[in-house]
Amino acid sequence: MENIRITQEELEFLKKTCSYLSTPYYHFLENFTLKPKEHITLTFLPHSDVGDEDERGDIHMLVKGKWIDTILYEIPLLALTSEAYFKFIDTDWTYDGQVEKAREKGRRLMEAGCVFSEFGSRRRRDYHTHDLILQGLKEAQKEGEEKGWTGKLSGSSNVHFAMKFGIPPVGTVAHEWFMGVAAITDSYKTATETALDYWVATFGRGVSPEPVEKMNTSV
Repeated sequence: MENIRITQEELEFLKKTCSYLSTPYYHFLENFTLKPKEHITLTFLPHSDVGDEDERGDIHMLVKGKWIDTILYEIPLLALTSEAYFKFIDTDWTYDGQVEKAREKGRRLMEAGCVFSEFGSRRRRDYHTHDLILQGLKEAQKEGEEKGWTGKLSGSSNVHFAMKFGIPPVGTVAHEWFMGVAAITDSYKTATETALDYWVATFGRGVSPEPVEKMNTSV
């Protein structure tokens, strides 16, 4: 993770598609790096300590640091955990038919008039599976446009894939935002209103904290 940097091309994509983000935030992203050696502590607790390299057990993750330095760990850590599970534990699967299944699912949703977004990063089997799923959804979208279906793929929460497939990057306000405001202000009674006031003050009234019509499609 410490070697990941945002590219100039990615910054330009964000500026075109996420105009509500401010120039100072782009400067922040341009210089931002994750520092897992400083912030993450991993502990493996074996179910039975027999010294076997195939030992099963539980992995505990502790992410500690300032909110600004640690909030972006959630998605990559969960994605890596899911990928490790499907690589070493649940291995009875292949890539066969992934595009076709995603295309058929997308067709059914769009034909029924559903407007949905793709939110599968944290639970995906791996990067390639995620890529195949979006290939299938894009094929369904093209068919839907040709046939005049009212449903559509409104975007992906994965900005990398949104850029790759030419769809909008979309998201929601994480519950962590409201929880954090409640902890900082020490007022759970007013936290929601306070958090939304900060949201509007930052992004303006033209950006909804969550799409009105949304259906999560996990990979």
